[in-house]
Amino acid sequence: LGPVLPGFIDPLTRMAIEEPAISPYGHVCGYEIWCKILRQEGTKDTCPFTRQPLKRRQLVILTHDNIAEYREKMVETQNN
Repeated sequence: LGPVLPGFIDPLTRMAIEEPAISPYGHVCGYEIWCKILRQEGTKDTCPFTRQPLKRRQLVILTHDNIAEYREKMVETQNN
């Protein structure tokens, strides 16, 4: 199996996503990037897109098994 989201660019790093994860707000970034942001002082437990509270356990790692379920919940970020 190839990437879950082939060609999908992380809106924060502008790099291809290795392990995509979706927030409850519908934003998709790499799981490692999410974790780094949610641990940083100043942005701790805060969604960088909505500024709403966000904990790591609320993230869902996207897989080939669950991507169909979450695709329609994804916020469009690829046009930036």
